[in-house]
Amino acid sequence: MDSDVSQTDPIQDILDLQKQGQQSYRQADFQSAEQCYIQAIHQIEILTTTNNNVADANVILIDQARCDVYLDICKVYIRQDKYDQATEYVQMSQRVAAQLDDLMRSARCLDRQGEIELLRNQFDQALHDLNNSLEQKLNVLGNYNNDNLDVAECYHYLSKIYCALDRYDMSFSSCEKALDIRMKHLGENDLDVIESCLLKAQIYVQLSKYDEAFSIYVKYVSITLGMSESASNLYVIANIYDGMGIIYNFQAKYNEALPLFEMSLNFRLKLFNGDHSHIAKSYTNIGTTYRHQLKYDEALSMHQKSLDIRLKLLGFYNIDVAEAYINIGYVYSYQSKCDEALSVFEKSLNIALKVLGENHTNPADSYSGIGNIYFLQGRNDEALSMCYKAINIRSKLFDENHDDFAILYSNIGRIHQNQSKYDEALSMYQKSLNIQLKAFGEYHPDVARSYNNIGLIYFDQAKYDESLSMQQKCLNILLTLYGNGHADVAESYSLIGYIYCQQSKYDEALPMLQKSLNIMTELGNSQPENSALCAAIGITYFHLCRYDEALLMYQKSLNIELELDEDNDLVVNLYTHMGDTYKAQFKHDEAISMYQKSLTISGENHDEVATLYDKIGNVYCAQSKYDEALAMYQKSLTVQLLLSEENHADVVSSYDNIANVYYHQSKYDEALSNYQKSLDIRLKIFGDNHPDIGQSYTNIGKVYCDRSQYDKALSMYQTCLNIQLNLFGDNHSDVATSYNNIGNVYSLQSDYYEAELMHRKSLTIRLGLFGYNHADVALSYGNIGHVYFDQSKYERALPKYKKSLNILLQLFGENHNDVARLYRFIGNAYFGQSKYDEALYIYRKSLKINLKLFGENNIQVTEVYNSIGYIYRNQSKYYDALLMFQKSLNIQLKLLGDNHSNVASSYNNIGDIYSRQSKHNESLSMYQKSLTIQSELLGDNHKNVADLYDCIGRAYFHEFKYVESLSAYQKSLDIRLKLFGNDHTTVATSYAEIGKVCQEQLKYVEAVFMYEKSLNIRLKLFGDDNSDIAELYTSIADVYLIEMKNNEALIKYEQASKIYVNIFGENYAKLAHIYANIAKIYDNQNKHDQADAIRHKSQQVDHNLQQKDGIDEQANDESKQNSDASEGSTGDILANIEDVSDLLIDHILDKISETSDSEISTDDESQDELESSSNFDSTSDSSTDDSQDELESDVSSKSSETGLNEKQTDVLEEKRYYNAYTKASRDGKYINAFMRIILAGPPNVGKTSIRRVFTKLGLSHGSSPTLVGEISDKIFDIITYEFYECKTCNFTKVLNHKIIAAIELFLQHTDQPIKNLNTSIVNITKDQIHTEYSIVDSTTQLPGLQEQHHHSAINFKIQRSIGAAPNLKVGGEYTAAHNADSRLGSELTATYATNDIQTDKSKLQLAISRIYQRLRLQLQDQSHGILDQQFG
Repeated sequence: MDSDVSQTDPIQDILDLQKQGQQSYRQADFQSAEQCYIQAIHQIEILTTTNNNVADANVILIDQARCDVYLDICKVYIRQDKYDQATEYVQMSQRVAAQLDDLMRSARCLDRQGEIELLRNQFDQALHDLNNSLEQKLNVLGNYNNDNLDVAECYHYLSKIYCALDRYDMSFSSCEKALDIRMKHLGENDLDVIESCLLKAQIYVQLSKYDEAFSIYVKYVSITLGMSESASNLYVIANIYDGMGIIYNFQAKYNEALPLFEMSLNFRLKLFNGDHSHIAKSYTNIGTTYRHQLKYDEALSMHQKSLDIRLKLLGFYNIDVAEAYINIGYVYSYQSKCDEALSVFEKSLNIALKVLGENHTNPADSYSGIGNIYFLQGRNDEALSMCYKAINIRSKLFDENHDDFAILYSNIGRIHQNQSKYDEALSMYQKSLNIQLKAFGEYHPDVARSYNNIGLIYFDQAKYDESLSMQQKCLNILLTLYGNGHADVAESYSLIGYIYCQQSKYDEALPMLQKSLNIMTELGNSQPENSALCAAIGITYFHLCRYDEALLMYQKSLNIELELDEDNDLVVNLYTHMGDTYKAQFKHDEAISMYQKSLTISGENHDEVATLYDKIGNVYCAQSKYDEALAMYQKSLTVQLLLSEENHADVVSSYDNIANVYYHQSKYDEALSNYQKSLDIRLKIFGDNHPDIGQSYTNIGKVYCDRSQYDKALSMYQTCLNIQLNLFGDNHSDVATSYNNIGNVYSLQSDYYEAELMHRKSLTIRLGLFGYNHADVALSYGNIGHVYFDQSKYERALPKYKKSLNILLQLFGENHNDVARLYRFIGNAYFGQSKYDEALYIYRKSLKINLKLFGENNIQVTEVYNSIGYIYRNQSKYYDALLMFQKSLNIQLKLLGDNHSNVASSYNNIGDIYSRQSKHNESLSMYQKSLTIQSELLGDNHKNVADLYDCIGRAYFHEFKYVESLSAYQKSLDIRLKLFGNDHTTVATSYAEIGKVCQEQLKYVEAVFMYEKSLNIRLKLFGDDNSDIAELYTSIADVYLIEMKNNEALIKYEQASKIYVNIFGENYAKLAHIYANIAKIYDNQNKHDQADAIRHKSQQVDHNLQQKDGIDEQANDESKQNSDASEGSTGDILANIEDVSDLLIDHILDKISETSDSEISTDDESQDELESSSNFDSTSDSSTDDSQDELESDVSSKSSETGLNEKQTDVLEEKRYYNAYTKASRDGKYINAFMRIILAGPPNVGKTSIRRVFTKLGLSHGSSPTLVGEISDKIFDIITYEFYECKTCNFTKVLNHKIIAAIELFLQHTDQPIKNLNTSIVNITKDQIHTEYSIVDSTTQLPGLQEQHHHSAINFKIQRSIGAAPNLKVGGEYTAAHNADSRLGSELTATYATNDIQTDKSKLQLAISRIYQRLRLQLQDQSHGILDQQFG
């Protein structure tokens, strides 16, 4: 009995040591466990070697104990990462189990062996061994005992293997089986049960079921923390914290993940004393988190610690060491340290190849990492080679539907995408997607990622609808997997936002980007991701023209970046975006400052340097500093050519920018050459179906358009449109822009129907995309306004311009370039309506904005100066007009040099003023300068050249050089016909101008023919409701009237009057002229009642306009008093204004006295009335304070109430005129033009008076009656003075007095006497007429005027004469000679006829005209210098 006990005690000692070891193991005291197991093994060895006579039963017990202890110590070595030692003991255990023929223990050996293989990533072998183990166990236990804990262990490790192989369904099933068995036998709080639960959580993580996984971790962390703080519990808690941290990392909640990983590390440091694989794992997890937070230095430190431990534990040639190198390589790659990354990836590859050989996943992973570096280095072919090596390895290991292939196909797709091989890239991404769908189903993160990749390909191909569809699929998956609070969801929202931005759907983009930012903010990621989103939102605000909000978002992003790293690329981009925004706000100095900051950070060799040079050049362009801009663009091109090949997209942009400068400088050949270079490169890069190709065609079309090659321009724009429609469909902002461009060309071709149609298409698209309040919508309204404006439909253009303005004011406020431009357009419309006061007010608003934005030295400022100059020109304020045009020219010469189309236009404008001042030599000089520039820039066949020939023709016309005039007009016509064909408004203008020349040459048939050609074109273009049509009807009627074709003339006059009434109403100046001429026709036809009625109608128009003048003049006085001095009139010019006033007053007092004494005969009451109204004190303020309205009212009442005769009314009206004249002189409103002094007096005073003398025929340029006096040069260009009408005109004498007074005034102010000037003008003797008549009679035939009429007409047209008057005093009598009717015919004949002058009134008219022209030239020659000296 004792011997038996003694024999069994050693075995029990072994079993006790085994139990102690197991207890230490379960407490994670692996060192104590190892010691116990070693002691047990030692006891077994002693027992077997010293007791040879051990009973067979005891031998079996000893061998069983040996086998079990070998397996237990194997587990310890496994936990200590001592796989070789663990393997050694597994093999020893297997031999013992085989000797015992113990299938269960043999199965357990397979468990340990499978576990080691699993940890060594030998998954196939592990799966094979564990399946064998399970089969053996089930055979031993029988099917009815399959809930054994040994079976649970098999299921547990099989679950781990399936999870590693991404076979999550099988993994989950095996895990559930293991958990059920363990739960049944061990209870919920057992560590093996907890281990199975934690494995289940890991599977949930891989299935992206983070909520389920997290709930398990939360449950067991509370259970474990409630247990004793044993080493085993700490071990489990560390694993739980690891699992929770991994979930947070997957959810991009890096701030939450990091402290969990750090706590896990702390527990493991307590357990393993620093050098353990689990500690290395913690360092890896922390490093990965730092990498996601873009804290690359910290990440690198963690991964290096992990590597050091693994090198110490495992040596260099170990797969875990290779994995550590891969992690370090990824950090280097994110830091763009490609050389360092490549070095560690190659180390990883060498380890994997030596340890595992070529055909293993680890070398494949290294090849992938190396390929990624090659990709980042732009070594695309080498990158592809690495990827395909990885594919070849995996193709030997896995079937073609393994998810590793999906990753590799995705990497290959990315490389092709970088090579712009979009079809190949798409094919790879689709392969990847198909594998993932088959492996994981629809709702998996990798599937979402593939949809994202495919969407990015479509994005690069500008297939935005397809891209949006893919990104929406991606988003739906991510929302299903993660809910709304995940970083990947945020990224998906942002990508959708970017697509909307590319589609110009900024209103839709903004909420997407804002959602993304909100998610990232809630996740606590206030650093890099939020910075990028703030920048993207800023860009969106920029495109929505919400510039202040854009700047705010840029600043938020910048603040984040500056906290991280001041000199990163995003900081460069942010400064650049802020520069773009300041540029859009016309804060050019701030813009350049931002760009310079970007440039300083970038350094000279950064790929952004070229872009920054471009942007600085753009600012200089906006400031019209084209030379500086060109220098910047050339720098950009130099950098681009250094950094990339010739055929690169960035080089294209430099060529485009250089071309833009040449375009603005009107150097069209150079511009076209650079645009063509750009197009050629783009075609090589993108093929012929890409948005950038369309942009190149647009640029070339723009040049053709400016060169008046409209068919070529239209072809370019249409090509661009076709590309855009193919890419984007018909609802895209670029499509709208192309419709706009095509519409502009149609406008230039006078195809206004098509032009309006195109602009309305553009408007419809923009309204659909942007809504009402958007700058592009405002642009479309403005363009439609331009179409109406070009048709002279100003009343329809104005509402469109105002709509556009209202939108821009809401978007930008008052101080914006586009607002200034719209004000100018509105001013142009008022100008077209001859509403000069309104136009001037609007132009000044535009000028004020432009000066504030740009300062004076800017092209847009010159445009406003020109517009104001046109008003002054039409108001006959030539000094002021010349000042404006000269200002414009000086700025242009400074900015553009002397060979630019804008400079040519300014020369043209100045020439026009000289022409109107009858300085025809000077005007021709200016026109020739302009013509030289335009011909050199544009060639001979350009619309601008044609316009200049028009101006030259007009100058010759005013000098009576009709042959030269006709030649110039013909050149203009030839060019226009070549450019536009026959049906164009400018061609119509040419025909009309030629008609005027023919009329002056008395070639009436040719004149009517030309007028009718012009008329037919305009009717076709505009219809019959257009003021230009009415003017042509009037011109034809005037010729018919001269030819005494009364019926034909009457028809045309009635057609003209109908149009004028329809457009302008009854009170329009030209109607007075038409009605007066119709009255003459009726008189010629002996229809005197009808003549009187229509004549009364003419007088009524005059009267109504006269009343309106008083109101307009008073309002204008007030507005002028309030206007800025810098923008107003030139003010007082004469040295002593009182002398002028007194002289004129003295003169008129003398004339009134003389007239009253000699000519006025009334009853006493009437005489008293007259005297009381005539007596005024020239120095009295009261007289000068009378308003124009009061004076007109006074005259009207005196005429009607007292029955004053015609001569008495003359005196009252004369008094009223000089009263107003004196008042204006005293108020300093005196304009220094000689014509104004003679004909109109000061501005806004006496215009009605002069109108009544001179405007019976109206004005061809459509000026309102109020302004007639201020554009007397135009009146003199077109009016036929009607001597007959002057006989009954109240202001005949007033005009004569004014001429004499003005001449006397000049004589007083000069030491150079003009001998007999007064006499020469007002006394044309009968001898002079007789002499001239004889010359005319012998040399001139007057075709069409030989008919003998009882009341034949004398048509006397006086051209632009200084001091011209309709009163030529012949033998002391006032002569009148125009279209005499039967009642006055005999009187006229008696007046003109003498014994030695025949009664051919047509020849008599020409004789008088010749005399007068000589007198005019004599006056001009003698007074020219004096006038310049005295009056500028």
